[in-house]
Amino acid sequence: MRKTTKYILSALFAALIAIFAQIAFPLPSGVPITLQTFAVALSGFLLSYVFGTFSIAIYILLGLIGLPVFSAFGGGPGVLFGATGGFLWGFFLLAFCCAISEKFSNKILKLLISGCGVLLCHLCGILQFSLVYNTGIGRAFFVVSLPYLLKDLICVFGAFILTKPIKNRIKMF
Repeated sequence: MRKTTKYILSALFAALIAIFAQIAFPLPSGVPITLQTFAVALSGFLLSYVFGTFSIAIYILLGLIGLPVFSAFGGGPGVLFGATGGFLWGFFLLAFCCAISEKFSNKILKLLISGCGVLLCHLCGILQFSLVYNTGIGRAFFVVSLPYLLKDLICVFGAFILTKPIKNRIKMF
């Protein structure tokens, strides 16, 4: 695949992540339930670790300059550096782990590595929430991670399941 195609796909995945961020169900914690994780994982599984993480960089930069690409049409540095911005930063790690998992043929190993990506993403979210609200890590875990962990693991599993049919259908991957 040509580099130009990979850059275009990275931009398309950034747009897909922005779209899936708007499919949101707010919760009292301030962290909405979204399908962003699914789109981030899919970008990692389908693109290389370079271009998968590049799609996250495009998405983050669009939000940083104020475009309403984050959940609930949010944008700007306040979101990235706010209580829930750690999850956005963690998307880099999630996409990277999903992409790296594609190097292995064992499906269980792929899922374990991708699951580690979810855990690293949540760790980033927990740490930033804890810093912004000056609360303990344990409390932050129960407020912003635990309610979403199973949903995020299911999203990554769903992206994993769809990767092979997409690759088979679209020969450019």
